[in-house]
Amino acid sequence: MIKAVFHIDDAERWQMVFKNVENLLAYYADKSELAQIEIVSNGNAVVPLAQKDVAFSAAVETLTQKDVLVCACANALRGWEISAKNLLPNVNIVPAGVVELVEKQRDGYAYIKP
Repeated sequence: MIKAVFHIDDAERWQMVFKNVENLLAYYADKSELAQIEIVSNGNAVVPLAQKDVAFSAAVETLTQKDVLVCACANALRGWEISAKNLLPNVNIVPAGVVELVEKQRDGYAYIKP
């Protein structure tokens, strides 16, 4: 099984993250190999996770249905004054994005920052 953590801290890069994750999932699915993927957002990248953009919500939903973990940094949410209740369904909150990234790398995840 491959393990990868995608780091996004710029809201403008979400579409690239979505495409990269889909490409990674497709590649390993073709090889019949499992992929454990997590997306960690911090900085202004947490903002779209609380907006009700239909296309963005659908992209997040598609990935979470494929067992991709989508996470938002609690520190960034506080900084942007975003309440947990306003997040899209299936978005997880981690205490600190940077700590989550360090922990995932320590657990053998490949770090990817599109």
